[in-house]
Amino acid sequence: MEKYNHQLRESWEKNAPAWTRSVREEKIESRNLVTNKAILDSIVELNPNKVLDLGCGEGWMTRQLSPLGIEVTGVDYSASLISEAKKSGETFHQLSFEEFSANPELVGKNYDVIAYNFSLLSEDLLPILNASKKVLKENGTIVIQTLHPFSSETYEDGWRVETFDQMGDDYEMSMPWYFRTVSSWYRTFKESDLDLVDIFEPVHPEKKQPMSFIFVLK
Repeated sequence: MEKYNHQLRESWEKNAPAWTRSVREEKIESRNLVTNKAILDSIVELNPNKVLDLGCGEGWMTRQLSPLGIEVTGVDYSASLISEAKKSGETFHQLSFEEFSANPELVGKNYDVIAYNFSLLSEDLLPILNASKKVLKENGTIVIQTLHPFSSETYEDGWRVETFDQMGDDYEMSMPWYFRTVSSWYRTFKESDLDLVDIFEPVHPEKKQPMSFIFVLK
């Protein structure tokens, strides 16, 4: 598992320039048509004052939520992505999920919402979910957007590879990520003592296929 986690972190650092261009030049259809709006709507309807974006990348979510008067803090492992994110002038921390899990209050506390936007990609999620609860305000909410298993070739837990082939030729390295079935997600939440209070399945407007799962937890 550690081998895959190392490759996962390395891929984000190497692909940081390409990913930043993909997001900022709006090259990813699923984000533009479905998943960007879906995660923002899920967060905004909770009326938060303070949001923690774990796995913030180049800071997209912060740029969307800050103009609404929401205080957003971003966390990411990649130094290159954090450098890009800081250009927006908001608060960002360069930390791995392991570092956050060991000392979550490094990024503050009393968050109304903690968001993971396609950023829970490792096999063992219990440490980071348990750490998240420590900096969540009482009655706060965790919102997770992840890939929908609808188009999955084999419906079973396991490591897979994202090649970024559909995003252009600038990506230097494939990315391993850990796929979970819906029942596996549910068991993970139960083991973390998190209550699943809602599920959304945003649908592609033309293909009429689900593009993601959004889990809302307390």
